[in-house]
Amino acid sequence: MPLDYYKILGVLDDAEDIVIKAAYRALSQRYHPDKWSGNKKDAEEKVRELNEAYSVLSDPLKRSQYDSKRNKNEYSEDKLDDVDNLFSSLDEDWGIAIQYNKQLVYLYNNLYKLSAPLAITFKLILLESKSFDGASNLAVRLEGDYLLRYFGSNLEIQKFAKELICSGMKDAAKELNKVIGVLGNGIDSYNVIKKLTAKFGILYNKSTAAKQKYGVWVRFLSILSRKKASENVSHEDSNTNSHTYLNSDSDLYNNDNSNIPWFVLKSDSDADNGIIFFYILLFLFSLFILSLLLSLH
Repeated sequence: MPLDYYKILGVLDDAEDIVIKAAYRALSQRYHPDKWSGNKKDAEEKVRELNEAYSVLSDPLKRSQYDSKRNKNEYSEDKLDDVDNLFSSLDEDWGIAIQYNKQLVYLYNNLYKLSAPLAITFKLILLESKSFDGASNLAVRLEGDYLLRYFGSNLEIQKFAKELICSGMKDAAKELNKVIGVLGNGIDSYNVIKKLTAKFGILYNKSTAAKQKYGVWVRFLSILSRKKASENVSHEDSNTNSHTYLNSDSDLYNNDNSNIPWFVLKSDSDADNGIIFFYILLFLFSLFILSLLLSLH
């Protein structure tokens, strides 16, 4: 089996040149025979692999040829401990950095929940570039690029994917990755999430997609219906333990459409009709207030 050069360097396979270089330098120091406390032959073999990986990935042409033989957009579970242990040599420098910028810990941990190599990439770029004042923007960019690459541009699908991964439901995340690979971005996110939650027995926050799509008015309507929906879910959940929760929201996406408000989770056309109806009522109410004000004059 050919070597996986990206895993050897402990980075994602869309890693920037600065990350490739920083990872290679850190790992070369870690496994240098003069510094390695373990078996010298193991260290020499590891250094040989590192040199081979770096010689390919640092050369644009060789890297392009290597990448053409791989499926770069197939999501796979990271072995967190293995990746994290690779870069223990960075701990001293990183320890100094977080002493003077506590936000780095929060940003790093958030990325680590999503992907260990993603968090390592964040650490490597900051330590290499010294651009700590841009840490927040870097974390947002790395997370956005990661979710876009594996799960497309639909924001609700990205959010769902993130919660799947962070909740440890990697099989469901892999399935979602395959679905997006086949269907692309032009999908009905409601329907995709509904089918996946049913298949894997997941309870998921059901109003997020509608809130993102239709804005503040759906948020208002969701609040009005939340109590009833929550009571129905709580009653059903007392009779079954077959579901997995992605979060602790009381407003859950379950697999029974009877608990889903008509204006939140049905088809796009139904939701559109509901929003139009709401705006008509709002317009009529506005006319009433306006006529009342005019009559007072």
